[in-house]
Amino acid sequence: MNNLKDHKNTIFIAVIVVAALAMIVLIVGYTGHLKEESAKLDGIKIEREVKTDDAEEENVKVTIDVKTIEESINETGFLETQDYFATQVETYTKTKPIFVVLESESEFTYSYDVHVTAGVNASKVKVESDEENKTITIKIPKSEITHVEVDNDSFKKYSEKDYLWNKLQIEDYNDSIKGFKEAARKNALDKGILEKSDETAKKYFENFVKSLPETAEYTINVVIE
Repeated sequence: MNNLKDHKNTIFIAVIVVAALAMIVLIVGYTGHLKEESAKLDGIKIEREVKTDDAEEENVKVTIDVKTIEESINETGFLETQDYFATQVETYTKTKPIFVVLESESEFTYSYDVHVTAGVNASKVKVESDEENKTITIKIPKSEITHVEVDNDSFKKYSEKDYLWNKLQIEDYNDSIKGFKEAARKNALDKGILEKSDETAKKYFENFVKSLPETAEYTINVVIE
C-alpha cells in the first residue's frame, strides 16, 4: 500500500516538474517575441526620422524667386534719391545795336531759390541670382535729373541797368528764368548730384532686398549699368 502511495507521489511531482518546464518555455518564447516586435518598431521609427530629414533637406534646396523681387522693384517707377537746394544769383544781360556801330546794354542781377532732384528709373532694374554661390545681383540704371524747380516767391533783384534805347521788358524776365533753370541744373551736376544719387539708390535697393526673409543667406551686390 505504501509502495502505491509513493508511486503516485512520484508521478504527481513529475507532472508538476513538466508543467513548470512548459511554463518556462512559454515565458522565454513570449519574451523573445516581444524583443523582435520591439526591434521592428524601432526600425520603423528610424525610417520615419530619415524621411523627415530628407523632406527638410528638400526645403533647403528651394531656389529664391528673383522675378517676384524684380517686379516689386519695377512697380516703384521713378525713384528720386537726391536733392540739391540753393539760392542762386544770376545776372541777365540784354544787348541791342544802336545806329549800326553803337550798342546799348541793359542788365539786372537777381536770385531765386532752386530745388533740383535726381533719381533712377526703377522700372529698368534687373535682379539676378547665383544659387551656387548664394549671391543676388541688382542691376540699376544710372541716375538722371528729374526736376528743376524755381521758387517764384523767393525772387530778389539786386541791381538793374535799364537804358532808354534798350528797355527791359517782361519777355526779358521770362527768358532769364529759362536760362536760370539751365544754370541751376549745371550747378547741381557740378556739385555731384548724380554721383550722390547713384550711391543713395545702391543703398536703397540693397537694404530693400536684404529686408526680405528669403534672402537672409544671400550676399547682395548692386551694380550700376
